[in-house]
Amino acid sequence: MAARVAGSFRGRDLVVDNSAFQRGGHEIVRDEWLQALQDGRLYRTPILELEVLYSARNAREYAELRQELEALRPLQLSTAMVDAALGAQAELAHHAAGFHRLAHQDYLVASIAAAHGLGVLHYDADFDRLAEHSSLAFHSVWIAAAGALDAQRTDPLRPHRAAVTLALGQFKGDRAREVLERVLDLLEQELHANGLQSPARP
Repeated sequence: MAARVAGSFRGRDLVVDNSAFQRGGHEIVRDEWLQALQDGRLYRTPILELEVLYSARNAREYAELRQELEALRPLQLSTAMVDAALGAQAELAHHAAGFHRLAHQDYLVASIAAAHGLGVLHYDADFDRLAEHSSLAFHSVWIAAAGALDAQRTDPLRPHRAAVTLALGQFKGDRAREVLERVLDLLEQELHANGLQSPARP
Protein backbone atom coordinates (compact mmCIF):
# COMPACT_ATOMS: atom_id res chain seq x y z
CA MET A 1 0.00 0.00 0.00
CA ALA A 2 1.35 3.43 -0.93
CA ALA A 3 -0.06 6.92 -1.25
CA ARG A 4 -0.92 9.77 -3.54
CA VAL A 5 2.00 12.07 -4.39
CA ALA A 6 1.24 15.76 -4.84
CA GLY A 7 3.26 18.28 -6.81
CA SER A 8 5.77 17.91 -9.62
CA PHE A 9 6.59 14.52 -11.12
CA ARG A 10 10.08 15.71 -12.06
CA GLY A 11 12.87 13.31 -11.11
CA ARG A 12 10.60 10.30 -10.54
CA ASP A 13 10.67 6.97 -12.38
CA LEU A 14 7.10 6.35 -13.47
CA VAL A 15 4.88 3.99 -15.43
CA VAL A 16 2.72 6.09 -17.75
CA ASP A 17 -1.03 5.56 -17.82
CA ASN A 18 -2.97 6.49 -20.96
CA SER A 19 -4.64 9.37 -19.10
CA ALA A 20 -1.19 10.95 -18.67
CA PHE A 21 0.11 10.01 -22.12
CA GLN A 22 -2.78 11.82 -23.78
CA ARG A 23 -2.03 14.97 -21.76
CA GLY A 24 1.75 15.08 -22.09
CA GLY A 25 1.47 17.75 -24.80
CA HIS A 26 -0.60 20.12 -22.66
CA GLU A 27 1.14 23.46 -22.16
CA ILE A 28 0.92 23.16 -18.36
CA VAL A 29 2.98 19.95 -18.24
CA ARG A 30 4.75 19.83 -21.63
CA ASP A 31 8.22 20.95 -20.46
CA GLU A 32 8.25 18.59 -17.51
CA TRP A 33 6.99 15.74 -19.71
CA LEU A 34 9.68 16.27 -22.32
CA GLN A 35 12.39 16.47 -19.66
CA ALA A 36 11.22 13.21 -18.11
CA LEU A 37 11.32 11.56 -21.53
CA GLN A 38 14.81 12.89 -22.17
CA ASP A 39 15.97 11.61 -18.78
CA GLY A 40 14.57 8.13 -19.50
CA ARG A 41 12.27 8.18 -16.47
CA LEU A 42 8.99 7.25 -18.17
CA TYR A 43 7.94 3.66 -18.86
CA ARG A 44 5.31 2.09 -21.09
CA THR A 45 3.33 -1.11 -20.63
CA PRO A 46 1.60 -3.40 -23.12
CA ILE A 47 -1.66 -1.97 -21.74
CA LEU A 48 -0.65 1.57 -22.72
CA GLU A 49 0.42 0.42 -26.17
CA LEU A 50 -2.89 -1.31 -26.82
CA GLU A 51 -4.90 1.71 -25.64
CA VAL A 52 -2.90 4.27 -27.62
CA LEU A 53 -2.61 2.26 -30.82
CA TYR A 54 -6.34 1.49 -30.76
CA SER A 55 -6.99 5.17 -31.56
CA ALA A 56 -5.07 5.07 -34.86
CA ARG A 57 -7.36 5.65 -37.84
CA ASN A 58 -5.08 4.06 -40.43
CA ALA A 59 -1.72 2.34 -40.88
CA ARG A 60 0.18 5.63 -41.11
CA GLU A 61 -1.18 6.93 -37.81
CA TYR A 62 -0.56 3.53 -36.24
CA ALA A 63 3.12 3.73 -37.22
CA GLU A 64 3.39 7.32 -35.96
CA LEU A 65 1.86 6.46 -32.59
CA ARG A 66 4.09 3.41 -32.25
CA GLN A 67 7.12 5.62 -32.88
CA GLU A 68 5.90 8.07 -30.23
CA LEU A 69 5.54 5.22 -27.75
CA GLU A 70 9.13 4.16 -28.42
CA ALA A 71 10.26 7.24 -26.46
CA LEU A 72 9.13 5.44 -23.29
CA ARG A 73 11.07 2.55 -21.80
CA PRO A 74 9.30 -0.84 -22.12
CA LEU A 75 7.99 -3.05 -19.33
CA GLN A 76 6.35 -6.46 -19.68
CA LEU A 77 3.28 -8.00 -18.08
CA SER A 78 3.67 -11.36 -16.32
CA THR A 79 1.23 -13.91 -14.93
CA ALA A 80 2.31 -12.93 -11.41
CA MET A 81 1.36 -9.32 -12.13
CA VAL A 82 -2.06 -10.37 -13.40
CA ASP A 83 -2.55 -12.37 -10.19
CA ALA A 84 -1.56 -9.32 -8.14
CA ALA A 85 -4.06 -7.19 -10.05
CA LEU A 86 -6.82 -9.71 -9.33
CA GLY A 87 -5.78 -9.73 -5.69
CA ALA A 88 -6.08 -5.95 -5.54
CA GLN A 89 -9.53 -6.13 -7.12
CA ALA A 90 -10.62 -8.64 -4.48
CA GLU A 91 -9.32 -6.37 -1.71
CA LEU A 92 -11.35 -3.44 -3.00
CA ALA A 93 -14.43 -5.64 -3.40
CA HIS A 94 -14.23 -6.49 0.30
CA HIS A 95 -13.88 -2.81 1.21
CA ALA A 96 -17.37 -1.77 0.13
CA ALA A 97 -20.06 -2.72 -2.37
CA GLY A 98 -18.99 -1.70 -5.88
CA PHE A 99 -15.73 -0.22 -4.59
CA HIS A 100 -13.76 -2.54 -6.89
CA ARG A 101 -15.41 -1.32 -10.10
CA LEU A 102 -12.39 0.35 -11.65
CA ALA A 103 -11.13 -0.05 -15.20
CA HIS A 104 -9.35 -3.40 -15.52
CA GLN A 105 -6.39 -1.73 -17.23
CA ASP A 106 -5.83 0.45 -14.14
CA TYR A 107 -5.36 -2.66 -12.00
CA LEU A 108 -2.83 -4.04 -14.48
CA VAL A 109 -0.87 -0.79 -14.82
CA ALA A 110 -0.69 -0.42 -11.03
CA SER A 111 0.40 -4.05 -10.68
CA ILE A 112 3.21 -3.63 -13.22
CA ALA A 113 4.38 -0.46 -11.46
CA ALA A 114 4.34 -2.15 -8.06
CA ALA A 115 6.29 -5.15 -9.35
CA HIS A 116 9.08 -2.85 -10.58
CA GLY A 117 9.11 -0.46 -7.64
CA LEU A 118 7.82 2.41 -9.78
CA GLY A 119 5.05 4.98 -9.43
CA VAL A 120 2.17 5.52 -11.85
CA LEU A 121 1.88 8.82 -13.71
CA HIS A 122 -1.77 9.49 -14.48
CA TYR A 123 -4.74 11.85 -14.53
CA ASP A 124 -7.24 9.44 -13.05
CA ALA A 125 -8.49 9.21 -9.45
CA ASP A 126 -8.78 5.41 -9.73
CA PHE A 127 -5.07 5.14 -9.00
CA ASP A 128 -5.47 7.03 -5.73
CA ARG A 129 -8.02 4.43 -4.64
CA LEU A 130 -5.72 1.58 -5.63
CA ALA A 131 -2.73 3.11 -3.87
CA GLU A 132 -4.66 3.77 -0.68
CA HIS A 133 -6.85 0.68 -0.41
CA SER A 134 -4.94 -2.22 -1.97
CA SER A 135 -1.73 -4.03 -1.14
CA LEU A 136 -0.11 -2.90 -4.41
CA ALA A 137 2.89 -0.83 -3.34
CA PHE A 138 3.21 2.09 -5.75
CA HIS A 139 2.97 5.87 -5.64
CA SER A 140 -0.01 7.49 -7.35
CA VAL A 141 1.40 10.54 -9.16
CA TRP A 142 -0.84 13.03 -10.96
CA ILE A 143 0.62 14.61 -14.10
CA ALA A 144 -1.15 17.79 -12.94
CA ALA A 145 -3.56 18.64 -10.15
CA ALA A 146 -6.99 17.06 -10.60
CA GLY A 147 -9.10 19.39 -12.73
CA ALA A 148 -6.17 21.50 -13.93
CA LEU A 149 -6.24 20.06 -17.45
CA ASP A 150 -10.01 19.77 -17.84
CA ALA A 151 -10.88 23.28 -18.98
CA GLN A 152 -9.01 22.99 -22.27
CA ARG A 153 -8.94 20.08 -24.68
CA THR A 154 -5.42 18.72 -24.72
CA ASP A 155 -3.50 19.15 -27.93
CA PRO A 156 -6.30 18.49 -30.47
CA LEU A 157 -3.75 18.53 -33.33
CA ARG A 158 -1.65 15.78 -31.81
CA PRO A 159 -2.63 13.03 -34.30
CA HIS A 160 -1.54 15.28 -37.16
CA ARG A 161 1.77 16.70 -35.90
CA ALA A 162 3.97 13.99 -37.36
CA ALA A 163 2.17 14.22 -40.70
CA VAL A 164 2.71 17.98 -40.83
CA THR A 165 6.40 17.59 -39.99
CA LEU A 166 6.82 14.99 -42.71
CA ALA A 167 5.03 17.13 -45.30
CA LEU A 168 7.05 20.25 -44.55
CA GLY A 169 10.31 18.32 -44.67
CA GLN A 170 9.81 17.85 -48.39
CA PHE A 171 9.65 21.58 -49.16
CA LYS A 172 11.62 24.75 -48.48
CA GLY A 173 11.00 28.49 -48.27
CA ASP A 174 7.75 29.88 -49.67
CA ARG A 175 6.66 26.46 -50.86
CA ALA A 176 6.87 25.11 -47.31
CA ARG A 177 4.72 28.00 -46.08
CA GLU A 178 2.16 27.34 -48.79
CA VAL A 179 1.97 23.66 -47.88
CA LEU A 180 1.65 24.54 -44.18
CA GLU A 181 -1.26 26.89 -44.89
CA ARG A 182 -3.07 24.18 -46.85
CA VAL A 183 -2.52 21.63 -44.08
CA LEU A 184 -3.79 24.09 -41.45
CA ASP A 185 -6.87 24.80 -43.56
CA LEU A 186 -7.68 21.09 -43.65
CA LEU A 187 -7.07 20.68 -39.93
CA GLU A 188 -9.28 23.64 -39.09
CA GLN A 189 -12.09 22.19 -41.19
CA GLU A 190 -11.80 18.87 -39.37
CA LEU A 191 -11.71 20.52 -35.94
CA HIS A 192 -14.76 22.67 -36.72
CA ALA A 193 -16.61 19.63 -38.02
CA ASN A 194 -16.03 17.99 -34.63
CA GLY A 195 -17.16 21.07 -32.71
CA LEU A 196 -13.65 22.08 -31.66
CA GLN A 197 -11.95 25.43 -31.77
CA SER A 198 -8.71 25.58 -33.74
CA PRO A 199 -5.69 27.29 -32.15
CA ALA A 200 -4.50 30.67 -33.43
CA ARG A 201 -2.09 30.47 -36.36
CA PRO A 202 1.46 31.72 -35.87
